[in-house]
Amino acid sequence: MIHVAYVYILFPFLLFCVGWLRWYYAMGMAVILIASYILSIRNTKEYIAVDIKKHTSKIIIALSVIIILIFFSGIGEYSYQVEDHLFRNAVFHDLVTHRWPYRLNERGNIPGLHRPLLYIYYIIYWFPAAFAGKIFGWEAAKFSLFLWTILGTILTFYFLCRLFRKMSLKILFLFMFLNSLYIFVSFIKFPILSVITSDYKIWSGNMNMGGSDTDNLYWIYNQTVTALLILALILNNIPKQNIGFLYALCYLHGPFCFLGFFPFLCIILYKDIVLKKQASETYIKIIQPYLTFQNIIGSITVFLVGYWYLSGSPAVQSLYIEKVSLRYYITFILVMFGFISMLIFSKYKKDPFFYTVLIMLSILPLIGMGTIQPFTFCARVSIAPTFILMILVTRYILEEPLSIRKKLVIAYVFLAALDTACEVGRSVFFTIAHYVDPLAINTIIYERAGQWSNWKNLVPPKSEWKDQNFNKLDFMETQDTTVTPNLPYFEMQSDSTFFNKYLLKQNLDKK
Repeated sequence: MIHVAYVYILFPFLLFCVGWLRWYYAMGMAVILIASYILSIRNTKEYIAVDIKKHTSKIIIALSVIIILIFFSGIGEYSYQVEDHLFRNAVFHDLVTHRWPYRLNERGNIPGLHRPLLYIYYIIYWFPAAFAGKIFGWEAAKFSLFLWTILGTILTFYFLCRLFRKMSLKILFLFMFLNSLYIFVSFIKFPILSVITSDYKIWSGNMNMGGSDTDNLYWIYNQTVTALLILALILNNIPKQNIGFLYALCYLHGPFCFLGFFPFLCIILYKDIVLKKQASETYIKIIQPYLTFQNIIGSITVFLVGYWYLSGSPAVQSLYIEKVSLRYYITFILVMFGFISMLIFSKYKKDPFFYTVLIMLSILPLIGMGTIQPFTFCARVSIAPTFILMILVTRYILEEPLSIRKKLVIAYVFLAALDTACEVGRSVFFTIAHYVDPLAINTIIYERAGQWSNWKNLVPPKSEWKDQNFNKLDFMETQDTTVTPNLPYFEMQSDSTFFNKYLLKQNLDKK
């Protein structure tokens, strides 16, 4: 499973190097990546693995649950898709049909743009499936993406089980369903039925946080599936020789998760380097195990390539302090993590991870980024501390004896799971309803699309609705079009950055 996890993380990055970098840099990066992989595997120490053979029935149930949840996520276009799939489908399709590196406006069809522009986004998650699509076609690409997501989720679940030294369906439930009480405030502010049927009913303004892993799969799978696998591996006490390399790989897979996990990585290193230092030891001797090829050469090159690529996006905007209502802020803090934190406080009152979670989740709602989507910084960076909080709650339930407090924690877990259950149930309903009466369900979805400024004007005329499946947001087809709604997020001048000038593969036709 260690081998599979490393290959899962490394393969998309390797494809990025081959597809985006000039051939000599691509060869150099391939050598560094492969060498780092070999050294990382060689340095993997013995550990108490999860004995899968003793838990066949649990494995079958867990696999079935994961496959069903991912099927209804919309990944692969097999079921209802939330709004964010509109441009994700288009990007994925372009990665299959366009040459690499993927540029917008290669045909000169976008008004106001005088040259092709490099598309900058967290796209490497799609590379394995897009690569399959280039060989076998679009349907194969979608199916490969579906399988790739299943594999990444299974790997993360496995390493969570390894973290707790047991195979338990409780871990699966908490991993996939533990959410917050956000939806209950929505029930107060909006009609209950509208909250259940709507993709989102936001009462907290720009304050938004990561939810359950299922929420991540349904909305932002491309920047969380692999990133959370990396976090799960690091939390599994991986060898010191590998920790920097693995963490650096998280940057291009999910830069917000990378940033959100940084304080926890500092705590891990502080415990290992400072707190474990013996009087007779020197710091040089303690940090020596970290000074490996993969931790130095591997991590630096991986991080720099990812940083130089992503830093060219105009979506990288300045941060600022949000002006929020004190009443809404306190309510948001309580329902998102406050109540559950008070319930598990007795177990973690000396745990620095616990206090880091509280501090980060208290500060992030006060930080905005840019003007287009100010909630992005809080919503995405909070995924890492929310993931840590899920682990703390899971450990509490698995380890603490039954008591009134534990019963309250369990009650909270089931109440919080309602938010995720609505997410899944909504997809199940709209997916099935399409096959019963597609015209009626298209009308309902289109009317609900008033909250989605991105795509309502892209929908075909009503006379064509009978043959359309609005559950699948694939009518945009491409980002490389004059009506690209997300162009302001990801464009840049093709010769203006270090990455473009010195690293980017130059495959444009000369005129």
